[in-house]
Amino acid sequence: MLNRAQLINDAWTLALSGRLSTDVAMATLSYLHKENDVLVWITPATILNDVMRRLTNTAAYDALKKYIRCKVSQQYKHHLLKQDSTIKELQANELFSALACIYGIEDCLKEAHRQFSLWRNNSSSYPIDRHFLGIISCYAVAYGGWNVWNFAYE
Repeated sequence: MLNRAQLINDAWTLALSGRLSTDVAMATLSYLHKENDVLVWITPATILNDVMRRLTNTAAYDALKKYIRCKVSQQYKHHLLKQDSTIKELQANELFSALACIYGIEDCLKEAHRQFSLWRNNSSSYPIDRHFLGIISCYAVAYGGWNVWNFAYE
């Protein structure tokens, strides 16, 4: 596990410093849709968020976002269906839910909006798990329109 994360980290560190081709660094991500270990995913999630910020307003931005969405989608579905309450599984659910919403996976955005709406209509009967409150609030407000934004603001 550490070796896989370290390989990704090293490749991207070298690529971002200009000492390795970006194609080689991208190749380290090719298997991620099969990687179920959340600890391995933390490294590429951090790196890719940085790369996406660097690529904002470039032609490569949308292509990379689509590529990441494909990698994250399977993991989001895989971890969403697991009902384990272990700390590691909770971390995985939190990470993949955040990544799924960040990269615009429709199921995640709909779920964030659904949970926020339930909470908004009856917060005492439907509390949002504290691990997901930030994710749900952020994306419900971002995609929920004026009424949702105004509710969150007040």
